[in-house]
Amino acid sequence: MATISVTGHVTRSFYENKGFEITEFFTMRDGQQGTRKYDAWFDAPQNLDGAVGTFTGLLSVKIDEWKNPDGSPKLNREGKPGQSVKIAINGATFTPGAENPVAVVKDVLGATLVENMPF
Repeated sequence: MATISVTGHVTRSFYENKGFEITEFFTMRDGQQGTRKYDAWFDAPQNLDGAVGTFTGLLSVKIDEWKNPDGSPKLNREGKPGQSVKIAINGATFTPGAENPVAVVKDVLGATLVENMPF
C-alpha cells in the first residue's frame, strides 16, 4: 500500500473526533495562494482542532460524483456531470509542527502513548 504525508492545518473535525479535514497551503506557478483538502482518519478520537503539523498514513483515493440537493447530477462549467478526487489518509499519525506544541498521541494495543512526556 502507498503511504502519504501531508503538512497542513486542521480545519474541521467529524465522526467523533476520529476524522479531520486537513488543508494544505501552497503557492501556484502564477504566485497565487492555493489549497488542497484531505481527510485524515485516526483509529481513536484525537484532540486536534486547529492543529498544524504533518499527517502520515495509508493513501486512499476515490472519485466523488457531484450531486445537487435533490440527488440529480451537478454540472461543471462545460455542462457535464462534475467529479472531483477525494484523498484520505487512513490509520493516520500526527506530528506537530514547530509552531504547534500539541502532543503526539498514539493508540497502541489499547494503551495511550504521549510522545512529548519529559521522561
